[in-house]
Amino acid sequence: MREIELKIKLDNPDKFEKSIKSNSKIIRVDIMKDVYFDFEILNFKKDDRVLRLRKQTDLCYIAYKSPRVRSENLIVRDEFETKILDFDIGYKIITSLGFVPVEIVEKERKEILNYHFPKLKILIDKLPFIGSYLELEGVELDILNFSDKFNINKTHSETRNYTEIFHDFCRLHKIELQNLRTQFTFEDEKLYYKNIRGEL
Repeated sequence: MREIELKIKLDNPDKFEKSIKSNSKIIRVDIMKDVYFDFEILNFKKDDRVLRLRKQTDLCYIAYKSPRVRSENLIVRDEFETKILDFDIGYKIITSLGFVPVEIVEKERKEILNYHFPKLKILIDKLPFIGSYLELEGVELDILNFSDKFNINKTHSETRNYTEIFHDFCRLHKIELQNLRTQFTFEDEKLYYKNIRGEL
């Protein structure tokens, strides 16, 4: 299916939640672990394609995403995702086919239902190092109308994926980790700042 998404940095996620609270409810909160795979012959990274295995609290998914198409402030791409029963078995199947895990991303995701936009997926993601982001996924008209209703500045939209944002953040703030592509986790964030403060 075609995925249409608007992504915005939230400097104050609590303020945003309060702004939509009267017409919304939180329907799910998850700790998520995403593992991204690549294959040298196919080179998904170069082609801007994605093969992802996701553990979402008690659920597991596998997904493929086509290259991004930028449309104004939105990200548009084809996405095919299905639920699987076991994360470890999914991992073994993918790696047995020759794919190699190249990136790990953790996030805390809050999913919100807004009664005026029941078909719009409203997500608040809290990520290590880079903070919180709002993601709106659905049909373009719902995304634009929701943004207008709640004064979301679409010109500040983010078209990079979280890994790209993280890598740029680390370069900007001179954060040195052994492997940026696998240390985008809450534990790595905790250890890094403890080390900076001299607590190790």
